[in-house]
Amino acid sequence: MLESEFAWANYCKYLLVFGGIMNTPVQLSLEQQFNVRAFSEQVKDLSREQAQDFLVDLYRQMMIKETMYKGFLMQQLGVIS
Repeated sequence: MLESEFAWANYCKYLLVFGGIMNTPVQLSLEQQFNVRAFSEQVKDLSREQAQDFLVDLYRQMMIKETMYKGFLMQQLGVIS
């Protein structure tokens, strides 16, 4: 098996394990629950345009975080150095 095939197999195995974890209900800590409530209060008075701009920016940030996690994972699996 080529090195890249081995790394890909490990990545797929990780996704199966991680996917199983993600199907398990997750409880937020009290601090996280408080932060959600505070965030809710902050955004409830946004205009439609402000809310749309905020959501687009939030989505962009989520994509950046996902890309970073994938990069870290690939690095840990030895796909990239």
